Amino acid sequence: MQNRRTREFFVNTALLTWFALCLVIFMYFPGSVSHMQGVTLYDFRTLPEKLAQISLSTYLFDILTAFLGMTFFGISCVSLGLAIFNIFRLNTLLANTVQPHIVVLIPTCFLIGNMVFSLVFLTLASLTNLSVMHSAFLLGLGILSGMGQFRKLTVPAMRFNAEHGKVIIMLSLAILATSLLQSSARISYDASAIYFSNAKLTALQRHVGYYMDNTFVVSVFHSIIQYTAVMQVFGDQAARMISWLFGVVNILMALALANHVGASDSARRILPAFILTSTAFLDLMGDGKVDLFSTAYSLAAVYLLNAGTGNFKQNRSLYFVTGCFIGFACILRPYNAFLLGMFIFANAIIKTRTGIVHIFESVKQTGWMALGAVGFAIYHFLINKIMLDSPFAFWANVTSINPIEGPWDFRPETVWIYRLLYPVIITFKNNPASLGNITPLVVLLVPAVAVSDIRKRVIISRAASPAARNTVSIVPSWGLLTAT
Repeated sequence: MQNRRTREFFVNTALLTWFALCLVIFMYFPGSVSHMQGVTLYDFRTLPEKLAQISLSTYLFDILTAFLGMTFFGISCVSLGLAIFNIFRLNTLLANTVQPHIVVLIPTCFLIGNMVFSLVFLTLASLTNLSVMHSAFLLGLGILSGMGQFRKLTVPAMRFNAEHGKVIIMLSLAILATSLLQSSARISYDASAIYFSNAKLTALQRHVGYYMDNTFVVSVFHSIIQYTAVMQVFGDQAARMISWLFGVVNILMALALANHVGASDSARRILPAFILTSTAFLDLMGDGKVDLFSTAYSLAAVYLLNAGTGNFKQNRSLYFVTGCFIGFACILRPYNAFLLGMFIFANAIIKTRTGIVHIFESVKQTGWMALGAVGFAIYHFLINKIMLDSPFAFWANVTSINPIEGPWDFRPETVWIYRLLYPVIITFKNNPASLGNITPLVVLLVPAVAVSDIRKRVIISRAASPAARNTVSIVPSWGLLTAT
């Protein structure tokens, strides 16, 4: 008994020392500097002087009005999505397959509404013009289209099984609320050169326009056209908050996935903390960039793909919507074609081999998803033709990429070290390429898995098993592809 207590003491002491070391290193090095906002904690002595230059009443008024504008856009997207759900009776389908929980329904409807708005706004801006009246009318129409459906929504009760659960959730909400203030901070260099500047130029001239010949010109416009419409009606700061809104949608879809695979209450409470302590994610909330757009559609596609159960004939509309999300995610960021393609392939193989679905049913599911995705591919080619005079203009840009000329730390003689220590590098090295880091909680908690008492409590549910196998098979392949 004494030996056991002594061993537990040394193990706990070692873990606490490791936890403290990881947090101190993170806070002292990457956590103290933001390349994007151009600030550092080492310069904290000038903070009072900088704060004195801010008119608090004007600052808070701008934040509030921008938040209201962003909220109007969000409600308009959700309302339009609810209307589409009702027209095609997808609400009944969702109730039979993935549980009609508001955490799933609201972000799914938001993504559908945003997708429709993107198609309409970009078509107008490409073929004719997108004026303030067009943007205001369409957003208002979106609000009115599904207002009657809001009465049917039920808000789930919030339950906390432990006091520390409240603390974790309140801290996560505090970070989420504070991140809204980033919409008034300095914009990142690539957002000012490409993303937000192109949206501003389009808003001013009411027709698609861009300053730089970016690698994926049209893909960028599928996202930033929303910035254009919102800044025309509510101003620039409200448009910057759209990326914050997509950050919230990403968190909700991640929670929906965690709930679907049977994650414990503690795991679901900790998940938002993992996301919100990753500066690579947090820095995008309030900045005029587009990364969180495609991520949200990818997560939604993965969720719907795993949540569809039962008779295929009843669920084929769900697979069609999944295909639409996949197609839109791919035209937003063409690299997603590789990632989502690998996931769909691995998912089909695993479900077929384990007997979850028959091979012919798997083929039909894939066919309906392809049917939903192909329409967005065709639309993408058409917009490329209209804007760049060639439907395959994006491919010429891709083949011209030279990684050696990129704005990052690329040293061929040492890059193998980056690949070998990748989890540690992206946690503790804030390099100019990423402008952020993943949460230190990942590296911090890895040694805890070596403790037998902790490892015995790790249980992978039956629903999580296919997703875990997909991840294990895809992540190394994706890492090898992106590292070469």
